[in-house]
This record gives sequence, structure tokens and C-alpha cells, in this order.
Amino acid sequence: MSKTDEEFHLVAHHDEYSMWFGAYGSEPISEIPSPVCTCGAHTGIPRRRIGELNDPKQIGVWTSVLRNVLDAGHRHIGICGENPILSLAAVIMGAEGVVAFTNDDRMRNLIEELVKTNGYDEGKIQVVEVDKNACKTAGEIKIDAVIGDPFYRNSSLNWHNLRVWYDFSELKKSGIINESTYFRPLKANLYAAAVEFKDLWKIRAPVMDVLGFNIQHFDGVIDGAIRKSDPVVEPHPLWEYPGKALSGAVKVASFNLAENVEAELEKVHSGVVSFESDGLCNGVALWMTWEYPGRDDELFLISNGPVKPIEPGQNV
Repeated sequence: MSKTDEEFHLVAHHDEYSMWFGAYGSEPISEIPSPVCTCGAHTGIPRRRIGELNDPKQIGVWTSVLRNVLDAGHRHIGICGENPILSLAAVIMGAEGVVAFTNDDRMRNLIEELVKTNGYDEGKIQVVEVDKNACKTAGEIKIDAVIGDPFYRNSSLNWHNLRVWYDFSELKKSGIINESTYFRPLKANLYAAAVEFKDLWKIRAPVMDVLGFNIQHFDGVIDGAIRKSDPVVEPHPLWEYPGKALSGAVKVASFNLAENVEAELEKVHSGVVSFESDGLCNGVALWMTWEYPGRDDELFLISNGPVKPIEPGQNV
């Protein structure tokens, strides 16, 4: 803390991507280390995902799901998906052993670091690769239940997280689990809604005229490049953009995760979306929900969709 008329030193550093500063009352330190992440969480997990892991509502859902599993007498739990906290939470809540199935080296290192930092026995939480080591270690792994968190760092579209279904199938093939093994989620749903986005549509809209200059030829070049290289469905963090719903939420497809994933590959889903509000439809929002049935008809949901029910004519 500096006093009135007291000098202090402000030191600025930068590298290729960032700047950082240090303030000192005495002689400055010649070099200040860059405040980069060393724990692996901030470099291995997207910021949006970090927000989800700290969301009180989602924390409550995961706590309830784990409590249901443990209260049912399951003490050896397998975790699929890339949630570094879930394995630790299971042990804290009373699991005797946890196996985290992941093929991501960063996630493996992060889970192992969390176990070490929190002082837990490394043998209590194992990290196993689903496709390579699962079969080799099948006889060494004891699992009463499997919980999947449908998130994978490399997924760009919502339904890419159906990879958790493939992980379940791999564990069945390896003999680690069978048809009678308790596992969640049991069902996934893909929803859609017609939306009038305020700004998001502009990324695909032609510029036309700017300050009296006609640049439609440039629009044609860009449109041709988009048609050749960009996918029809693009991943965007839709809920960061203001938009008005023109329809209600429509269930596009449901996936029974208890079935073998290969038996579901050839299914075709179709339906009709009815507009229930006036407006210009310039986009369709798609999101997934995941169902975790509990006891006494309880149903816990994980969703990357709207936090409130969609009302046509209202902002999402």
C-alpha cells in the first residue's frame, strides 16, 4: 500500500499473447513470472465448461445423482465423460473406489492432480483409457455402477456428446459392465426451436452496400467459399446471443442409452415445427437434455439448453 507522495514502481511484461503487471513500493523485481495456468484446468477445460462446473444448479443435480447411486448400495463407481470433479465428489460422498474412464491425457493429469492435492489415496481413484486399457484391466476393475457426464472437450455440436453412449458400449464389450449394471443417464433427447436472432444471422448475411459502395461481387466470393468449406450446421454458443423464440421446443429425437448404440445408428428422425409467433426465422437452436432417473419417480436433468421453458414470442 503506497502513501501520499510516495513513489512506486509499475512493471509491465508481455509475451506473444498476453500482458501482465506488477506494482512495487521498493525496487522492482527484474522479472515477474507469467500468471499462466499451471493446474491444467484452465488450459484443458473451456471457460464455458468451467462455468457449468461451478453452476449451483448443476452441482445440485450431480450431488443428487451420486446420492441416489450410493443410497442404492453401489460403492464402486465408474465415471465416463470429462468431468474431473465428479470422481472426487463420489469418493467424498462415500464411494469406496472410483474408476474414471477417459482417453484425454489432459483430463487424466488433472484428475490425478486433484486426487494428490486433496490427499486421497491414488488407489482409490483409478484413471483408465476406455478403448486401450479397459479390456486389459477388465479383470482388475470392480464396478457396481457407471455414471456418465455427457461432456467431451473435443465436441463442437451438442449431439457429439452422445460419445458417452459409445463409451458405455465399449465397457460392455470389454466385460467391465453388463446389461444388469446400474448406469446413468438412461436417455438423451435432442430438442429444437425456431428462433429470430437479433445479431447472429449477420455472420452469413451478404453485406450488399456500404457507404454507397456496391460490394455484391465480394459477397458472391464469400458465399462461394462458405458453400465449399463451412458446414450447414455450425456450432455457436447460441444463448450468448439475444433472440426471440418463434416456436415452442420440439423434440427432434430421443436416444435410449440402454440399447446397443450400433442398433440405433440407422434410425431417421423427422417432424414438423409449427410457428407460434410472428417474426423472421433466421436460425434454429438445437440442444440436448440427459435424463437420470432416481428413486420414487425422481428425474434429474442435465441440459445445455435454455434455463427456462421456451415461450413463443419471448426472448430465449
